Amino acid sequence: MYEMDMYRYRSLTTAFFRDAMGFLLLCDVTNEQSVVNLRNWMIQLQTHAYCDNPDIVLCANKVDLENHTVNMAEVKSFADSYGFVLCCGTRCCHLCRV
Repeated sequence: MYEMDMYRYRSLTTAFFRDAMGFLLLCDVTNEQSVVNLRNWMIQLQTHAYCDNPDIVLCANKVDLENHTVNMAEVKSFADSYGFVLCCGTRCCHLCRV
């Protein structure tokens, strides 16, 4: 679900959580609000996920652009605090070891 419409489509998003064993979270490193919204998504996942410990991969998007407003170390710290796998999509990423 597109994060800007998270609240508008909340009833639909909870339906998508049913029977899902894993999730892909995406954040935009050029938009700090995108990273802040990760915490809201985590509350939704913890509330509505089918299992207690679903597999979650956090993907940092737009890392190749120059105008980062989010520090990748902050994203890495967030991923580590929840035990996520972090992927930034670059082959030589020193943070996520992709």
